[in-house]
Amino acid sequence: MASNVRVDASVVLCCYQAEQRILPVLEALLAQDHPATRWELIVVDDASTDATATVVARRLKGVRNARLLVHTRNKGLGGARNTGIAAAKGEFILFTDDDCIPPRHWVSWAVARFRKQPASVGALAGDVRIPRHSYVADCISYMGFPAGGNLGFRRMFLVDAAGMTTSFTTANAMVRRSVLSRLEGPFDEALRKVQDKDLALRIQQLGYRIRYCDDLTVMHMPMPSVAGFLRRMYVKGRYGSLIAQKHKGQQRAYAGLRARALANTFKAPPNLLPGMLPLTVFGYGAAAFGYLVGWLRPAGRTPRR
Repeated sequence: MASNVRVDASVVLCCYQAEQRILPVLEALLAQDHPATRWELIVVDDASTDATATVVARRLKGVRNARLLVHTRNKGLGGARNTGIAAAKGEFILFTDDDCIPPRHWVSWAVARFRKQPASVGALAGDVRIPRHSYVADCISYMGFPAGGNLGFRRMFLVDAAGMTTSFTTANAMVRRSVLSRLEGPFDEALRKVQDKDLALRIQQLGYRIRYCDDLTVMHMPMPSVAGFLRRMYVKGRYGSLIAQKHKGQQRAYAGLRARALANTFKAPPNLLPGMLPLTVFGYGAAAFGYLVGWLRPAGRTPRR
């Protein structure tokens, strides 16, 4: 696609060690019903050491509205997204992950909804759903992982009567390109797993609002590993503490979010509660420990995974 062409939307998809999972994601994106001349797909491989780049390049061969950018060194998820944003030509930048399956209308609906928003709305937030997988994975999904999981966006985050929210997850988010151009980065590469929260806060600091759209939903692959869940909770806690240090008032907001999510987990199907109880104890313990570590020993940029 010529560099001087402006399109409705640019989808930025960052991938890392995704050889085994990336093809269904690409197939879902390439099947979008929005006219191919009006949107582009930018895939950024963050220096994967497996065959991710080869798999992606093979699938995108001959696709005129898609391109692959490959990092020669790992820059982390924030760095990969910044690379994609810098190359994007769309009026709106759409984000999803290499383990998410968007519906066929995802791009067209996002563009249509953005067109109806006042200029004060700088971003749209969507929801995710997790398919049934295993008992452990189902328990984790109803605890809000990954990306809000089957706990649901409205239970995980606050949405006011006007449909406005204060956060989004970049598994399913859309931002005006003009807004991102006003931000340094735009993603803070020193943060990990909470870069979306940081970006949402900085968008609002510019005076823009974020609208939540119930009908913009993607399917997210499940998290079936207890060890993976505990690592995620630790990382969320550690880098959540950095958010609290960077943004005034976020320490209380972080505690409120965790309390809200914890309370809502008990609205899960009753058969999952016995499994969720120990996961809650150990998961929130890992998050609290990570928060303390992050507060006492602020970290620099870390690898993506």
